[in-house]
Amino acid sequence: MCTTPLGTLRLDFFEPVFFVGVAIRLGLLFVNGESLHRRQG
Repeated sequence: MCTTPLGTLRLDFFEPVFFVGVAIRLGLLFVNGESLHRRQG
């Protein structure tokens, strides 16, 4: 594999941001689902 310092830096920077974005989306989906269940119940 040919990895440039720029490429590794990009991965190191974007990986946490990507995971944080996914976690926030999952959290919002979970909260929205819970609120919908509470409204229906």
